[in-house]
Amino acid sequence: MNRDPSFVHQFLRTFSLPDQDGQTTLEPAETTSCDTLHIGNEEYPRYTNEFWTAKQRQASKLQEISYRACFKPQLPRFFISLLTRPGEVVYDPFTGRGTTTVEAALLGRQVISNDINPLSRILTEPRLNLPEYEDIRARLYSIPDSADISCEIDLSMFYHPDTLRALCSIRSYLLEKEKTGDSDAT
Repeated sequence: MNRDPSFVHQFLRTFSLPDQDGQTTLEPAETTSCDTLHIGNEEYPRYTNEFWTAKQRQASKLQEISYRACFKPQLPRFFISLLTRPGEVVYDPFTGRGTTTVEAALLGRQVISNDINPLSRILTEPRLNLPEYEDIRARLYSIPDSADISCEIDLSMFYHPDTLRALCSIRSYLLEKEKTGDSDAT
């Protein structure tokens, strides 16, 4: 998209959502209103319109992480696509659960993110640094399947004995990696 300020201004002024048939109408009641905000000695345009609908806000539950003050990924995607190009930097100063950061990365932007809450890093980093399938496979095959491992809770009514032993082995392995500080993305 052209990022010339006059083009972006015109795009936002005439923006209209498609109707049920995918047709866009530009009737005055459906276009963007624009006024000016005065902050200090600066003036900023303020655009008011319905830029996305409830239908557009629907997303898979797999994308959602419960976190205070979050928004759907379609919102940052709309503005990142409108205002930046692939390869450019998107700065997310209040990362939260990482919605903007992840969307920017998915759109091929370079990302700088920041948040005072350490939980933000825990929620965001694994979604940006996915391990390769072969690395996961190799790691799983490297975990010893110990016959002498027992689980703290009896789950035999839910799992076959071999499956339960494998799950307990994986749990033991992961707890040991965490204890020794040897955890990684795989």
